Amino acid sequence: MLARLCGLAAVLLAALAGVALLPGAVRARWLCTCYRAVLQCCGVRLRVSGELGYGGELVVVNHLSWIEVLAVGTLRPLRIVAKREMADWPVIGGVARRSGALFVDRAGLRGLPATVAATADALRA
Repeated sequence: MLARLCGLAAVLLAALAGVALLPGAVRARWLCTCYRAVLQCCGVRLRVSGELGYGGELVVVNHLSWIEVLAVGTLRPLRIVAKREMADWPVIGGVARRSGALFVDRAGLRGLPATVAATADALRA
């Protein structure tokens, strides 16, 4: 258990350093590797069947826990849409912000048009 926790701490520090220092495309690939390493440190085995297409895609995951988010993130570089308060979480919020996450305020619809526009821009890019 202690080895897993130490491994997880090392991966999280490496992820933070990578998102702070690496340029865009390299950073995105680095995060895929970090997501896979987090799952491994937590004892989660990932089996993938099939492939995603290549281009602007919208992948919708009705997730029940953090595991699904990381599992999808291992497949290829992506930008997530997350609840706004996640941006303020220690460590995870920093990684999410620096990885280009799009944050939505679920308590009010006022910011929804901007979130939809940012998501459309990300898909076009």
